[in-house]
Amino acid sequence: MYLLALQQNNGIGQLCYQSELQLDDVEPLSLTDILDYQGTESLFPQLLERYYLRNAVSGVQPKVSISNIT
Repeated sequence: MYLLALQQNNGIGQLCYQSELQLDDVEPLSLTDILDYQGTESLFPQLLERYYLRNAVSGVQPKVSISNIT
């Protein structure tokens, strides 16, 4: 249930959950920002730290789902 509470309405599919947990808002990124990243540090750990509490994506391969700027 804790993972569903963290997911709130950011899940993939038709289900969303209400929770008393208060998570900080995270600014979305554009795909261009990610593809054109010129930083000296690895990008994936930064994205993971920023977005890992935003949804639940299962599987063996490490992944993170990021809100896109439209």
